[in-house]
Amino acid sequence: MKKHVILTAVGLLLALLLTLCACTEPAVTVVGTHYDAEGNLILEMSDGSTVNGGRYESPAPVDENPQGLDFYPLTDGTYGVAVGKATRLTEIVVPATYQGKPVTKIMEKGFANCKVRRITLPESITAIEKEAFSYSALVDIRLPESLTVIEEKTFQGCELTTVTIPVGIVEIKTDAFRGCDKLIEIENCSELEINLGDPDHRNGGISTSALNIYTPYKGEKKTFTTAEGYVFYADGGYRYLIDYVGNGTDLTLPADCNGQDYQIYQYAFSGNGQLKSVICPEGVTQVWRYAFASCGNLQRVSLPETLCKIGSYAFLNCHSLIELNIPDAVSVVDKDMFFNCKKLIRLENNVFYVDKWAIESQDNEQVLRPDTVGLGTGALTRWSGTTLILPDTLRRIGSYAVAYSDEMCEVVIPASVEYIDDKAFLGCSMLSAVYWGGTEKNDALFAGVGFGEGTVLYLYSEEEPTGEGNYWHYVDGAPTPWQAIADA
Repeated sequence: MKKHVILTAVGLLLALLLTLCACTEPAVTVVGTHYDAEGNLILEMSDGSTVNGGRYESPAPVDENPQGLDFYPLTDGTYGVAVGKATRLTEIVVPATYQGKPVTKIMEKGFANCKVRRITLPESITAIEKEAFSYSALVDIRLPESLTVIEEKTFQGCELTTVTIPVGIVEIKTDAFRGCDKLIEIENCSELEINLGDPDHRNGGISTSALNIYTPYKGEKKTFTTAEGYVFYADGGYRYLIDYVGNGTDLTLPADCNGQDYQIYQYAFSGNGQLKSVICPEGVTQVWRYAFASCGNLQRVSLPETLCKIGSYAFLNCHSLIELNIPDAVSVVDKDMFFNCKKLIRLENNVFYVDKWAIESQDNEQVLRPDTVGLGTGALTRWSGTTLILPDTLRRIGSYAVAYSDEMCEVVIPASVEYIDDKAFLGCSMLSAVYWGGTEKNDALFAGVGFGEGTVLYLYSEEEPTGEGNYWHYVDGAPTPWQAIADA
């Protein structure tokens, strides 16, 4: 194209020169051309002079690949496609043709590990090779009806929440959807039998974590996305926030789901690197496992008093997290909830704290803060003292909280305690006295708690008791049994 334009320009200039010189002798002709430093076309004349022909550039060609995708010629004359330079794009449209030929294949690992959240595939696609979208950020996809097989590990580890299996699919190969823990809903338009649960990973494990599978003729869609980008699953009995597809960095979550309370489901925000703060309103009742895992820039989370449970690894690898509260109604705190939250966990008196919960301790002397409200899972495992006096603010004692403390002979449990896990004192072989701060028996609180056979449970009595049973009081700050009164 450029050469053609240059020659045309030369021809026009020659015609002009011939016209001007027709009445003179001898004729001056063009004997050569070159470009100067500014890109102008210079005509070299037969008399040694030059004529500036100006700058001539060919029109820019139309870019049929503005996204920077890579295309590969295939043996059948069509093209395969891969992500190429588009690894950081969140939305991609794959063209149906490239250089006038059909695009028919997604290449092996073609879009693996990329940032794409939504991709539009043309109906010309007849093959998607294995691991094509593995570990990508893909949240939903509608596969072309021309597709017949979903290959091995095609969507392994994706962020998919919903997927449509087209009518032409006859096989879903091994691990095609393994690790798609956010995949909640499946529309099955094929003849394949896909059932909830799929513990044997049939059909590529597509329904391992699914809550709803429906067909065009049976069942209904139960997920919906709000204008703000929140994805909910709601079927009357269950209401979950399952994903966020918006672009916000400081979020105040919706007050309700269709007018009702909801839970933040597993992996709902996991891996979201843009989040900086999240406020959960009253009405959120549970945060499931891994809900905020690996949100690397998340700094502050506000949890509501309606929250009753936080799942394991809920804040795993939130290494920027500096502020988080644990509501009073939460009865179980697992130290693994905050694994690798190095800025959140505070060490005081050789005990690690999150908010007012002790969650782990050092091997040397441990002293609990006077405002401690809970002992998390394994908080004081293998405690090395003989007498443990728990603070009067304590309300919850978690699983294995004081387990395997072989030197502990006695423990004071204040009347403020509302929950004791069955395994809280497991393996405390030397424990002989449990001093309960309550003045009356609380069978519901202590039922099933694994004290040893020789352990005596004492009730508190400030004055010397006159009734039957085992009682205790403080003498110079030390828990001391009253003389036991024999049963009548």
